[in-house]
Amino acid sequence: MKTVVITRTRPDADALAGRIEAMGYRALIEPMLRVAATHAPTPHDPMCVEGLVVTSAQALRHLNTLVREVAFLHKPLYAVGPKTAQLARERGWVNVHDGGGDVRTLGTFLKSRKEIGPASRLLHISGRDIARDTRGVLADVPGIILDWVVYETEPAAGFSNEFLEALHSGDIHAVLFHSARAGEVFSENVRLYVKDRSLNQIKLLCLAPSVLESLGTLHSGGTYAAQRPDEDALLALL
Repeated sequence: MKTVVITRTRPDADALAGRIEAMGYRALIEPMLRVAATHAPTPHDPMCVEGLVVTSAQALRHLNTLVREVAFLHKPLYAVGPKTAQLARERGWVNVHDGGGDVRTLGTFLKSRKEIGPASRLLHISGRDIARDTRGVLADVPGIILDWVVYETEPAAGFSNEFLEALHSGDIHAVLFHSARAGEVFSENVRLYVKDRSLNQIKLLCLAPSVLESLGTLHSGGTYAAQRPDEDALLALL
């Protein structure tokens, strides 16, 4: 049975593993990032914020519960994609907008919104390390982007023995990437810890073109971006 590697963090990786196994593959969860809450209160007055921008579901999972319920639930929330939007609704937001699936489609969506103008103050709830692509997209959005760092990520230092064994035995069919940051960490770990051409027959499948770009010149059996920035399209690449 061929193995498909999932590089995203839990709990999202667990649900995805079930879908992959239902397709007849063995799923191997190999997170490239470890996530922890900062427990930081917002540095901005909620009364002066017109809306919230969320580019990762992890931000909602690590948002201080009391602050979320008291100060921000009535604010419009612009989510990067459908899963993040659904999580926001489950956690009490009513005015939730789905940005389309990845940070680039979210940027286009924000620029199309008539309620967002040069004077609008949008609070970006995020991790400490923001991908270069995300910063570039948000810099192009009308309005003033404020930051609230609610979680931080630690890159994985190398690969698990299980991953390396599957890699060198030729069992891996594909590796899935959901974020540019995970792609960058994976590429760096390959450079440091994989000295042969074990990746040459392995497909690298990415949620969006921006994620694919994060892999740089990594040699493999081919890199591919999903036709749409959603998980169904990503799994269709298999």
